[in-house]
Amino acid sequence: MDIEIPGINGIEAVRIVKEKFPQIKILMETIFEEDDKIFQSICNGAEGYILKSTPPAEILNSIKEIYEGGAPMTPAIALKVMRMF
Repeated sequence: MDIEIPGINGIEAVRIVKEKFPQIKILMETIFEEDDKIFQSICNGAEGYILKSTPPAEILNSIKEIYEGGAPMTPAIALKVMRMF
């Protein structure tokens, strides 16, 4: 899911999807690296957060990782998450 999608904010869409269908896994794929967007996405239920600059093979690996119970993140995003906590 992207953050800026037509008609609704992607972060809010994550919350809505997770409320109605908690079993659905959501991977954020966006250009945004701001702490608040990362934190809100994760708090609303996103299982992963990668940047659009992620190579295609890594995107496929991230999707697989989510379905295997992981939480994929672009390394720079993972570092920001670690610093937030």
